[in-house]
Amino acid sequence: MKQRIIYMQMCFLLCLMLIHPVSAGQKLVIELDPGHGGYDGGATAEWFGDTVYEKKLNLAIAKYLKEELESYEGVEVKMTRTDDTYVSLDARTDKVEKDEADVMISLHNNASGAISDYDNGCTVLTSHGRYKEKLAQEGMKLGSQILEELSSVGPENQGILQRTSETGTTYKNGELADYYHIIKKGVEGDYTAIIVEHAFVDHGVDYKQYLRTDGALKRLAVADAKGIARYYGLHKKGESAMEPLVNVKEKITLVSNSNRTGSQISYETFYKTESDADTEGGYSGEQEKGIFSTLKSLWKRFLGGN
Repeated sequence: MKQRIIYMQMCFLLCLMLIHPVSAGQKLVIELDPGHGGYDGGATAEWFGDTVYEKKLNLAIAKYLKEELESYEGVEVKMTRTDDTYVSLDARTDKVEKDEADVMISLHNNASGAISDYDNGCTVLTSHGRYKEKLAQEGMKLGSQILEELSSVGPENQGILQRTSETGTTYKNGELADYYHIIKKGVEGDYTAIIVEHAFVDHGVDYKQYLRTDGALKRLAVADAKGIARYYGLHKKGESAMEPLVNVKEKITLVSNSNRTGSQISYETFYKTESDADTEGGYSGEQEKGIFSTLKSLWKRFLGGN
């Protein structure tokens, strides 16, 4: 039993190394993308006699997030904009390639509309996975960790949202492309790209509790950083590496048009533990034997185990 637990732990660590190939001494390059900017104010709302612009909230969160991420070892953070200037979508994704970033995280705040059936809370947008399924899965895993951390500081977790092209644009395999430029370019460029919607600008509770003050915006940024750190196994100096939250069940909404008709809703559990996998399909007995056999060989070769 003890050996089985050790093998499972090794399996978990091995999977992390295979999924997140950032070797020792190599920096993880993260491109933060504060949405909107300049003449593009993004979502707006009137609160207490002032107009609140999403673009300012996004930039504030990005700056706090950059500061927090840089407190982790082996991380380099780039930004698509650092002030209130307009940056085109193409320029944003071009910068990801120029910076040779491993992941692009676009930072936004939401507003009520026809796309979703909720008007508050946090959401992460990812690829639908009909092309480069593994890459899409990684985006969802990253999103699951960020959502759990965000919801722990208050915003309601509304799950993962995916959206297909409404103009018939397709990927090379003939499947409809992702609707959002940031995500589509990530898929085509073979890097993880997600969009994080932190809260609703036009929802009273969301704005007052999560967006109104610098302290509230910083709490959102720190939550983002923890989710990112959990996914990539990052650690601060003198601390242990963050581990992913396990058995995280997320609602996944696939939107096919702007008025939400025909949207598909499903649920997926990420980072299943052994017991959870047993009850939901998991590995077959033969697959499990193969894994343990491989790990046993590795154990003997590298650690001198019996």
